[in-house]
Formats: sequence, C-alpha cells, structure tokens
Amino acid sequence: MTENTTQTTPQELASQAQSAYEAEEFQQAARLFEEVAGLYKQAEEDVLAAEALNNQSVALLKAGDAKGAFAAAEGTDQVFAAVGDLRRQGMALGNMAAALEDLKERERAMDLYRQSAGLFEKIGESDLRALVLQRISAIQLQQGKRIEAMASMQDGLAQKKSLS
Repeated sequence: MTENTTQTTPQELASQAQSAYEAEEFQQAARLFEEVAGLYKQAEEDVLAAEALNNQSVALLKAGDAKGAFAAAEGTDQVFAAVGDLRRQGMALGNMAAALEDLKERERAMDLYRQSAGLFEKIGESDLRALVLQRISAIQLQQGKRIEAMASMQDGLAQKKSLS
C-alpha cells in the first residue's frame, strides 16, 4: 500500500492563496485561505486559523461577497483578544466593519470601526487608526452627519501628520 506523501502544508497553501490574491483572483484566494484555516484548525492553531479566515474575508470582500466576508471574519476578533493580540483584533474588527459597510449596515459597521480605532490608539498604530477614522468619516458623510464626519476626518489627518 502506497500513500501520497506530498501533502501541502498550510504555509505552502497560504503562499498560493497570497499569489492568487495578488493576481486579483479573489475567489481562488478566498477558497485557498479557507483551506489554510481548516488545516490550522485541525492542528489546533487557532490564532493562525483566525489569521487565515481574516485573509479569506478580505479576498471575499474584494470578490464582491460582503456577506461571506463578514461570515469568514466573524468571531476571529475574540480569538485574537484571547491571546492579547490587539493589533490583529483591531484588524479583524475592521474587516468585519468593512463587510458590514458594504452590506449597508452602517451603524453596526461604525460600532466595529470605533472599537478597532480604539484598539489601534491603545497600541500606538496611528496609520491603521487613521485609515479606520477615514472610514468612519465616510459613513458619517453618507448619513448626512457633516460635522461629525469633519471631526473624524480631522482626527484621522492629525494622526497622519503626527507620523511625518
């Protein structure tokens, strides 16, 4: 009895997924990232599985599947929170918020963006916080909240200036 010993590692699959993403083959990238997450889950590597699910979420969003993008990232923020990885927790919240924004669930998106911005502020990730504040500002503009939008944008721009 012979066995196929050329099993693909999660790292090799992740590399293939990243290549597909860079080639703008977003559906293929999402499928591969999902496989990566499954392999990491089997190995009880929850943080790496959550990272792969967030990558899948971004690919699905780029492919136009906001509902799938939200489902992929949902709950991953808690995995990162459990290990004290505030940066990836903030990214996961931002990924979920972006999907909700595309689904026109703006209030829920704003809530998650605010949580994300708070985490980025806490750990000194000014660039990431500025990006999130810009998304908050864009939603506020869509809602006709011009003054709030200006304040959010100014806060985001102030973050960028302080980095220069």
